[in-house]
Amino acid sequence: MATLFTGPDLGTYLEQRVERAIDWVAGLRDQNITEDAPGVAQEAINRWLPTQIVLDDGSVKSTAPEEKRDRHGAYWEIRLTVPYEGGADVMFARKPSTWSTGGLPEGFATNSTVLLTVQSPRMTAEELNERAHATLDILRKYVEWINADLARFRPVAEQRVRTAVDARSKSIKARRDAGGKLDFPIG
Repeated sequence: MATLFTGPDLGTYLEQRVERAIDWVAGLRDQNITEDAPGVAQEAINRWLPTQIVLDDGSVKSTAPEEKRDRHGAYWEIRLTVPYEGGADVMFARKPSTWSTGGLPEGFATNSTVLLTVQSPRMTAEELNERAHATLDILRKYVEWINADLARFRPVAEQRVRTAVDARSKSIKARRDAGGKLDFPIG
């Protein structure tokens, strides 16, 4: 059901996002940068850098158990819907630097929810509950790893964006100052 890690690993992805933020800054009009460089830097950060993921554990919902069959026999299956905020561009799509071979549960993420599949070959409510809680624990661990990477990277990324904005602002001011020192009128 899920195609995990559809893009680059999280570190590479975050580097790409910083480059996009810097490119975005380079494309802004001169006046925007010189009038409010700190505001421009913050806007670039907010626009281009992913935020921490927060799972809404209190709002997890389940479907009713369905009986399914495969080549191994019958089993019950439920789907859990787990709401979350932030980091929609990294949820299930990026591999964090910390990773376990245990993998992620079967499922997929949208912009605000994760849909997880839980199966019980013994077809009991007790086993479905155990597996559902274990699946949620794995999801929580994945989110913990993603958030740890974001927490480590974000201050460095923010500084790189601010440095790029400051450099562009200084370059614009230097160019304007040079224009006023020419022996010929601007026009």
